[in-house]
Amino acid sequence: MFDAGIADIKTIAIVEDLGFGVISRMPMHEGLKKLALENISTSVKDIVKLSGSKVYVKEIQKEKGKLLICFNEKLKVSIKEHRYDEVIEAIEKKKKGKQIKEGLKKYLLKNGKEWKINYQTLEDAEKYDGIYVIYCSDISMPIEKAVKAYFERDRMKRASKH
Repeated sequence: MFDAGIADIKTIAIVEDLGFGVISRMPMHEGLKKLALENISTSVKDIVKLSGSKVYVKEIQKEKGKLLICFNEKLKVSIKEHRYDEVIEAIEKKKKGKQIKEGLKKYLLKNGKEWKINYQTLEDAEKYDGIYVIYCSDISMPIEKAVKAYFERDRMKRASKH
């Protein structure tokens, strides 16, 4: 199992060539973002229930393995609201001449002496909130099993240490 920071096509190919199966979250490059947005599901038939949440999952068969486009609506809302709160806080800090987190600067616009929200940049960032793409090398593995294996990996790691 790999996370998005480690996974890339080359690493996955090496692991598969060694005879191992792979379940990995994929880094969201532009092509994958487009594919994910085009294939998000919010249909009840696509729900996979995890230990603490639910995700909608749509499967896309590939030449080798499959991609699972996962969407967590509650997570999307949570991230959106948290980002908004951080941007509002950043505006207040800017008004007082204080420093803000580097990553928040893109969400602000200065109009004369007044700081405002850059709504376009904020909305662009929100497009991908709550979306994950998982690669599974075993095309016969049921969607639910692959998704649970990935999302509940931390729980499995903790359980194996005891």
